[in-house]
Amino acid sequence: MKKGLILNTLIIVLIAELLSYLSYVNVDASPWIFGFIATSAIFLTVYRLEYGVMLIFGELIIGSLGKMFILDIAGFDVTIRMTLWLIVILVWLAHALKDRKIAFLHSKLFKPYLGLAIIIIWGTIWGILRGNGLGSIFSDVNNYMYFALIFPIYDVLSRSKHIAREVSIVVISAIAWLSVKTIALFYIFSHELFGLQDRLYDWSRYSRLGEITNIDPNILTSRIFMQSQIWLLFGLFALLGMLYGFIKLKQKKYVSWIVVLIIVVISAISMSFSRSFWLAGIASLVVMLVILVFNKEKIKQVSSFGSIFVGLIVISIGLTVGVAMFPIPKGTMSADLLKDRAAKFSGEAAVSSRYSQIRPLLSSIKNHPIYGSGFGTSVTYASQDPRVLKNNPDGLYTTTAFELGWLEIWLKIGLLGVGFYLYLLWMIAKFGWRSNRENYLILGGIIGLVAVVLTHGVSPYLNHPLGIGVVMLMSGLVDKRN
Repeated sequence: MKKGLILNTLIIVLIAELLSYLSYVNVDASPWIFGFIATSAIFLTVYRLEYGVMLIFGELIIGSLGKMFILDIAGFDVTIRMTLWLIVILVWLAHALKDRKIAFLHSKLFKPYLGLAIIIIWGTIWGILRGNGLGSIFSDVNNYMYFALIFPIYDVLSRSKHIAREVSIVVISAIAWLSVKTIALFYIFSHELFGLQDRLYDWSRYSRLGEITNIDPNILTSRIFMQSQIWLLFGLFALLGMLYGFIKLKQKKYVSWIVVLIIVVISAISMSFSRSFWLAGIASLVVMLVILVFNKEKIKQVSSFGSIFVGLIVISIGLTVGVAMFPIPKGTMSADLLKDRAAKFSGEAAVSSRYSQIRPLLSSIKNHPIYGSGFGTSVTYASQDPRVLKNNPDGLYTTTAFELGWLEIWLKIGLLGVGFYLYLLWMIAKFGWRSNRENYLILGGIIGLVAVVLTHGVSPYLNHPLGIGVVMLMSGLVDKRN
């Protein structure tokens, strides 16, 4: 691995975090900081388009909802994610016009993407014709517009294996940072270290970086959940694929580093207290072991690998409990807290809210099950969420955004939309499997994509840049040339 690229990535990420915090504490400096970040991104992307693509993935992983930096223009918030999207698209377009070449048009994945794009356009037009709110329609479509980055991303990743490897290293480095950051925040909030938690909590809420909540009112242990931690779940399986490959090929040079990184990633996922991640992770592990067997790997070797992973989980849980109980300052927690969290599927506001959405969504889907009701469609359901009850004492809540991701897609663009999206995901997995059966990083990435697909069932990601980014990354990497 390129140590210089890893170090540079971590330094840039650290600077971005510090500047984001500075933007929060000094509002007057915020526009200048935004301008500096945007200008730097322009220079880097113009110099080398792959640098812009690296910035895209780095921001996705550390930026959660894309609001690390915000510029207020006449009451309209311009986010850094929106800005990076525009910069990379425009620079790529200039390259394409100059070279008179669009690499993605020659990809086997172009037609599946085109089919999904047509369905998205249909959902937009149908939503307008049905009189859905324009603001709600834009909010839905705006997320899917992130797919336009497939053109520059594929262009960059298809140029050479060297560039594809560099982008992969940046992604893994950013995942490592997010994992360590999660662990650090878990320690700070579980010990009330030097009173840092108040400022960090306000910053995380202001920049929409994550949700930090107390798990139990009787203890200090807090849940550190960031939406971008979906990349930890994806990255976990990519790393497991690398680990399996290194062990099989007896390349011991990197094994210890990969093992440490896997432990850190699993620990961060544990500290998120996200049952969606946990369940998707377990199911995806089973899928991975089955695929390894079908890939004609030795049963004994696959069994040993499964045992190693179980051991890494145990170590990670021990690290999670150890961080929470570290005596400086005094903290309290036990492994039972993780067990109770994993076993609790009723009674909590988040869980009951998901249950409450099922029937109303299915009822609305019945109106237009094949071609959907269009973007911007709203549904009313009864919620027990305290935030909803605060403004709606009867609990009735009308919204256009839902936790049940696949049902939302079905509602808005119908079975056609669900079918085209699943077809795209299937083709990515198919090409990755056929072209790279001995590339265990790609195999792990495919399983990571499966984990995102499973998570989307109960937490929306594939209709959001965070999940769409994973889809586009894998689209570029599964190409045989990469």
